Amino acid sequence: MIGSTSAWSIVRCLNSAELWSVFFEFSNSCGFHDAPDFRVNFENHLDGLRGLEEGFRFQLHISIKTMRKEYLTAINEFPSFSESLFDFQLTFEELQHQDDSDTVLNDNLFVAKEGFRKWSIQFCDTNPRVQEPPVDTVEEIGRPVLENALLMQSVLEHLECFDIQRLRKVNKGVRKCIDEVKPDPHIKKFLITFDLRPSALQTESSVLLESGEFENISYKAKTSRCLNDFETTLKHQKSCMEELSIVFQFTIFERLDSCIEFCTGIEEILKRREQPLKTRKFSMAYVCQLEMKEILQTLDKDSLKIIEFSNPSDEECMEFFGREVPFKVDQLSQTDQWKTAEHLIIKDLTIPASIQDINILHFSNLEVLVKTLSFQDVDYLRTNLLKSSNFQKFKIFFRESSLDEQLHELIGEPFRIISESKKIWYFRMDNVNFYIHIVLDTHDVKDIYGKLKPKVIIFTRVDKEDTPFFDLGMEELALD
Repeated sequence: MIGSTSAWSIVRCLNSAELWSVFFEFSNSCGFHDAPDFRVNFENHLDGLRGLEEGFRFQLHISIKTMRKEYLTAINEFPSFSESLFDFQLTFEELQHQDDSDTVLNDNLFVAKEGFRKWSIQFCDTNPRVQEPPVDTVEEIGRPVLENALLMQSVLEHLECFDIQRLRKVNKGVRKCIDEVKPDPHIKKFLITFDLRPSALQTESSVLLESGEFENISYKAKTSRCLNDFETTLKHQKSCMEELSIVFQFTIFERLDSCIEFCTGIEEILKRREQPLKTRKFSMAYVCQLEMKEILQTLDKDSLKIIEFSNPSDEECMEFFGREVPFKVDQLSQTDQWKTAEHLIIKDLTIPASIQDINILHFSNLEVLVKTLSFQDVDYLRTNLLKSSNFQKFKIFFRESSLDEQLHELIGEPFRIISESKKIWYFRMDNVNFYIHIVLDTHDVKDIYGKLKPKVIIFTRVDKEDTPFFDLGMEELALD
């Protein structure tokens, strides 16, 4: 094994026009379990880069066994050599003082987990001059195609996000051509997870393409790089995605304020697009209505069909709050996206407002959790859904209720009483071929924490053929 100083002496003797990649591997233990601890001198690597003559430009990959805190200061200097390096990667199996790594490393460097026992530190090249591989006959023939916008457009129509990203690495001319064409990356689903739990403290993004190709990226605490990738990936998305999902995860010990900057970043990125992002479903795990509303309003209202909001808290937090997290929707319910969507899901956030005040009658499918449900609320839903042309199924969970005998007096006696806590009604809709089937279930059921689960009432649109009246020829028994 030779030292880093000797290794760089060899590099200096190589042809700068031909050199494309340099790889150094250093074992911290020199290959022996009982050998003294081996320290990698990164200052020698920096001196080696300083000693290179003009014209060198290559990718540098250094592999070591253990990443130590004492290395960080020197590692921070590698991005300053972007004139010589267009890519830098440092891989290692053991990471000491991870928190210090995230704090000390400058903004151009980020730590990523590559596998079960592999980590890496990489940097983004901000230098506009990009090293190109030696030109050969094949490339000379390919350049007129790859750097011609009209020809490139025909090529890019058959490529997706990851292939487009790989193609961008060919050379500066190709990148310029791709930016001019603005190809659709054909993304099917995009998920961002911002995990603030002490055991995690990381940001992840997952991208699924229409072809089924999938990629997951972990950014640790480098949220700025995650947002940058989010913008780059979705900047030219034109086709309608199946889902955009933004998930926050935290416990009772974190403050929601730490999420606002991340939400604002996503909002600003989506607003910078030339056209509103098209997605069939938007889901978000969060509890602050204002930030959720701002992001929701950046989406194309004509494409959005499903809206889902969920609880970002882990089980510890939900147990602490008695599994009830209040969630106001008064501002969300006034957005165009809410008003034109077809399906709303809010199952583990408790809406404190009355069901009559949250603008839900236009939905065809609904799953929500409210704090209180009164017999007036049930009658309100029955009366309006009987006249609805697009209603399919409403499933409403509630924690408290005043559903007593007054409900029977208001809407009529149940068609069937299965038990004291479960009753069924049928009501003929304005269209005589359909009925509303209502099931009220007020059983006391406890969760794993010994707390009562919400009760439920379900309104379902059913064909006349699927009712007891059709088989028995007893339509007159249905309550009008």
